Amino acid sequence: MIGVEVNNQAHEYPIQNIEYHHQIQDTPGGKLIIVTYCTVCHTGRVFEPIVNGQLETFLLVGMDHFNTMFEDKTTGSWWRQVNG
Repeated sequence: MIGVEVNNQAHEYPIQNIEYHHQIQDTPGGKLIIVTYCTVCHTGRVFEPIVNGQLETFLLVGMDHFNTMFEDKTTGSWWRQVNG
């Protein structure tokens, strides 16, 4: 289970709901977030999908050094799940 609190509203995300695509987008408390989970290193992270002040879309592209990698749709840059 990955839990997050946004604007005084708690939300929980079961790992089994995140595992397949490694990410879920949601708007708890009216704020857009991405909840991520790496099935190899068993690490969950929550990010705000804003890059340089702009909303960004992230796609799963693979693994690097035992961690899930995402690609942003705008620039094609790769982002490590464990630290963004």
